[in-house]
Amino acid sequence: MAEDCSWTWMESALRKIPVPVPVISLLIGTMILLLYWLFSRYVVFFEWNKMHQLSSVAVSTLIAYQIAGVFYLMVYMKKNFRLLDLFYASSEFSFCKILEDKFRTSYLYYLLIVYIIAPIFLINGLSTQYFCDERGSNLGRLLDVYNDILIFIVLFLLATILWIILNMAWSLREAGKKLERSSVTRDVLNSDLKLKSLKSFILKVLIYYFICISLAITTYYTPIGLSVYETIFFIILLMIGAAFFFAGLDAIQAMISSQIEKELEPINMRIMEQIQRVEALASQKDYISKGEEINSITSMLEIMQKQRAELLSIRIYDLRSIGTFITATILPIMALINGIPWKEIMNSKP
Repeated sequence: MAEDCSWTWMESALRKIPVPVPVISLLIGTMILLLYWLFSRYVVFFEWNKMHQLSSVAVSTLIAYQIAGVFYLMVYMKKNFRLLDLFYASSEFSFCKILEDKFRTSYLYYLLIVYIIAPIFLINGLSTQYFCDERGSNLGRLLDVYNDILIFIVLFLLATILWIILNMAWSLREAGKKLERSSVTRDVLNSDLKLKSLKSFILKVLIYYFICISLAITTYYTPIGLSVYETIFFIILLMIGAAFFFAGLDAIQAMISSQIEKELEPINMRIMEQIQRVEALASQKDYISKGEEINSITSMLEIMQKQRAELLSIRIYDLRSIGTFITATILPIMALINGIPWKEIMNSKP
């Protein structure tokens, strides 16, 4: 089936495993945590204290959450775009084709991976805490390598998630422009219902993304707190999430607006025709005898004005979407604030 067609190698690999994706991600997360616990039994400087427990649980949970999330993001993203294609059936363009082309043909994905991974590894190259003891145990070195591999996986999956949401935003904007130029016209109220499901999906993606960022911040907690560079890095990621939210909803609003304009044009024309009829009847000497006809036209005008007002009242931005955005940002902001070394900052003041 076309719906089962994979657009990324990770989606394809997970589909080939005859086990549900949540079970796969749970097993991977459990294995990561178990290995951390085993290291704590034998590596001197990796005691199983609260700080190491928190970071270990955060890393294992984050990777499991990312793996499952990447798969279901792809599945539901394609599902939503295919629903749009069914509704806006047209030979002029395809929502899903626009999205698929970006995933299959663009090399920006690899540049994004480098952009996400390189800064953190450059930063950690200067500040990483190593777990080798004074005797330079091999297990300590192995734990360092294990940490680096997991950090790489976290950042790689984070880059993949960013790639998905950026492609969604770009594709929605491009589709909105093509829809505006096309001759496709659909009932706006039905369009609003279809696009609201897409808006709901964007809000869910935003919540998922900010939870990932929150867990990623937690994995970098140390006794001295987050470094300045790490703080800036995560703030940039939060800003990207905010940009995705506004770009996605703006694109949906543009699609609705283009359909509203197409539907308003004939309504406005009919309103003008009826107004001209009323004016023509009112200018006649025997207009009093035309009262019933004038009242009928006036009633029609009121109905059309209500239709026009209903179309103009359709908005994608509402209290629910703004409230969801604000609520979703609270968790990563709190995680970021909690990771800032306030004591060191206060003690460093003259």
